Amino acid sequence: MACLRFTLIFALGAGALAAAGTRVLFDPSDPGTGPFPSNTLTVADPAQRSGRRVNMPFPDCQQLANLAACGEVLAVNQLDGFNPQQRVRVRFSGPVDPETLRAGLAIIWLDPLFPGSYALGQPGKVTVVNEVVYDPTTNTAYAKPDEPLDQLYRYAVAVTSAIRDRAGDPVEPSPEFAACLSGGATGPCAEVAPSLAAIRRAAPGPLVAASVYTTLSVTAFMESARRAVTSTPVNFRRTGARNVFTAAEVQGVTWRQQVRARGENRFNDFVLPLPPGLLAQSGIGRVAFGSFQSPNFLNAQGFIPQTPTGAEVAVPSAATEVFFHVWLPAAPPPPGGYPVVIAGHGLGDSRFGMPSILALTFCNQGFAVAAITAVGHGFGPESSVVITDRAGPVEIPAPGRGAPVADGSIGPIDGTIVVAPGAPVFGRDAVRQTALDLVQLTRVIRSGADLDGSGRPLLDGGNISYLGQSFGAFYGTVFLAVEPAVRSGILNVGGDSLVSTAITSPAFRELGGQYLAARGLLNKGADFDPNLPLRYEAVKVNDVRGAVEIQNTLDLLQWVEAPGQAGAFAPRLATATLPGVPVKRVLFQYAIGDRSVPNPQNSGLVRAANMRTMTSVFRFDRFRGRLPALGDNPHTYLTSVLEDQASFAIGLGTQAQALLFLASTENAVPDVNSTLRLILGRDAFETPEFLTEDTNFQ
Repeated sequence: MACLRFTLIFALGAGALAAAGTRVLFDPSDPGTGPFPSNTLTVADPAQRSGRRVNMPFPDCQQLANLAACGEVLAVNQLDGFNPQQRVRVRFSGPVDPETLRAGLAIIWLDPLFPGSYALGQPGKVTVVNEVVYDPTTNTAYAKPDEPLDQLYRYAVAVTSAIRDRAGDPVEPSPEFAACLSGGATGPCAEVAPSLAAIRRAAPGPLVAASVYTTLSVTAFMESARRAVTSTPVNFRRTGARNVFTAAEVQGVTWRQQVRARGENRFNDFVLPLPPGLLAQSGIGRVAFGSFQSPNFLNAQGFIPQTPTGAEVAVPSAATEVFFHVWLPAAPPPPGGYPVVIAGHGLGDSRFGMPSILALTFCNQGFAVAAITAVGHGFGPESSVVITDRAGPVEIPAPGRGAPVADGSIGPIDGTIVVAPGAPVFGRDAVRQTALDLVQLTRVIRSGADLDGSGRPLLDGGNISYLGQSFGAFYGTVFLAVEPAVRSGILNVGGDSLVSTAITSPAFRELGGQYLAARGLLNKGADFDPNLPLRYEAVKVNDVRGAVEIQNTLDLLQWVEAPGQAGAFAPRLATATLPGVPVKRVLFQYAIGDRSVPNPQNSGLVRAANMRTMTSVFRFDRFRGRLPALGDNPHTYLTSVLEDQASFAIGLGTQAQALLFLASTENAVPDVNSTLRLILGRDAFETPEFLTEDTNFQ
């Protein structure tokens, strides 16, 4: 009897020890438990390309403190799937060894929803994770895919027993997932069951938890909206009492910026710094002003309402008159017209800034330079430009595209960053609308618009390229991905995500901080610390209060951003082009230590495009302190040509590299170091063997 009692006690003790093992929690209907993402958090919707619509749970929206969070959920719940770069979330019943998380988490490629289209990967492919965070207060792991995932593709989050607990033992499946492994196909197993065999075959170890999810159709709106734009008339017209001016006769240019919506002091007169004779000496012959009609997809709040992705986008009832100008070379045009470079300016700039500086070099080499002002830029709609030449001053309408803020003022980017209730889109829709305006500008050029009233086209509609700087590289990536008529482009100091840039960048950190403050998420007094790892850093064990909440909010905002995110469109430049769009020749340019669009974001864009070999990096770290015009931030190295001699040499060399690339048909980074070496004493540019992962701030 005593022996039987001992046997029972031993058996019960062994069972208790077995039950004490650390388990992977499994409740895919709860994003806080996961594994997340999961199609359990979607509903069927035949109006969407994916056949699904996101259905994330709301917080208590009756509480005032949750209103912004409810707006984020409302925004993602209109999407037809998860972000291709969605952050994975896995929770455990107890502590685990953080160093084992990379080995035990993977993303399995299951199948594309449109098998006939170009895909970034094949079924059965395994993507490892990176940027891993472990939160010991909730025993939750977070991780990002280590490469671009495709749109409209089914994936699985695979969790394996390679993850160990603190005692070194493998983590175990929960009873709920053990039921799935045993053949369960209902309840929480319903989404996983049909794909379980494929997941187990591809998983890099014994499976202890999994979820299945579908990525959203990133490009659906832009593809359909472009078709809508091309069905409309361009309605080109020459603007102003005189619309063409001869460069040699221009004595001054004043930009009348409307900086207030009403009242006195509505205008600020900004005189463009043009030394006498500079335009003519630079090979510029004339400048011509015009406008065209572009369908306006933005609503009164400044964002584009979400529509079902399975239907064609309707042509909007409203159109915007978009004003543009073209700098024309002094040399006579070739028989087919001048080759054209469309110049996309940066955040806070306008068509009168960066494009004008480019024209000083590009016109001398026979290129015309055309430019519009991006959405939310150029100050108010009553802005104008006054050109004074030998015949006297002429005022030309140059309406800005900014929107007044609460006090009636109109700043250089007011109307670009939009955070309306239920639409925390930041700059996403300024990016999309501006890209569509560039589609219409391309049509103007290709239509043979008579810029000067001579009765003949001056521009070669078959030879159009694009150069975008900073924000111009963000919307330029989207533009190049959807517009087939522009075959070559240069993306200078661009990044993969506006949201991640706003968090990482010292120059724009205030924008991110303002939103987090409104969300009540500042965790460092009046500042914030998201405590995020850089790529390839060790697993970040979170020890910062409130950091995980910030991280999860940023993940939601990047999810909302995805349909207009440069990094999400970058794979469509060459690796997996959209239907009817040819492979693009693209040169990427960025600078070590950029404090406006930091290097991790620069590299993220290049990596998403899979174009490391087509990248030119300016080694600012070799010249730090020697370039007064740039100070400690090399962000504007392309256009800093009107300052000190060394900065002039760098800017001119960068533009020369761009010109050589556009004049060529080869996929190669032009080498301009041999000339600069004579001036600067060492090489300034290189194609990196490995993309830069650190911020390189000093």
